[in-house]
Amino acid sequence: MHKPMGVFGILMLTACVSSSGQPKAYEPAPLGRPLAMPAPGGSASLNTVTIEPAVVDGFHFLYQYVNETEFVLCLEGKRVGGRVHVSGFRLARMTSTSAYKVAYEDCSTSDYVGTAHNHPPTSTGDALCYQSDADQRSFLGDTRAVVDIILCGETRYLWVLKNGRSRLEQPAVYAN
Repeated sequence: MHKPMGVFGILMLTACVSSSGQPKAYEPAPLGRPLAMPAPGGSASLNTVTIEPAVVDGFHFLYQYVNETEFVLCLEGKRVGGRVHVSGFRLARMTSTSAYKVAYEDCSTSDYVGTAHNHPPTSTGDALCYQSDADQRSFLGDTRAVVDIILCGETRYLWVLKNGRSRLEQPAVYAN
């Protein structure tokens, strides 16, 4: 069980500041939609993403309590061999947000590895768990990002690498 004061700690994280907004949005897509993306230099060897338990817990907490609008997180971590290791995140400086799209300023931390954003539940209670065309354009246009994570449930997320590798995760949630 989470304590109510925890939301203030997470929401008070320093926002990432940069110059231009990056839209993310989702729209319906056919089932089995391919996640084919060109592999920029150096990303072909990437094959997996590891995420610290505290980060997974933060994803769970935010998705549970911020579920009527999209939000963006600036992911912090490093590349180690063929792995992207996510060790933290900061709330991005969002300039506009709705249930279907969000605009935000570029993330500028030195250990930036990509973004995570949520797809809120639809009217049926399910969330769309894929990288939309707008998500993909935003990700491909971000030359510093190596991973894009879509939070699509309290305990479910999809990570996508620039080389096209992806995986749906349903990790155990670690409570504080």
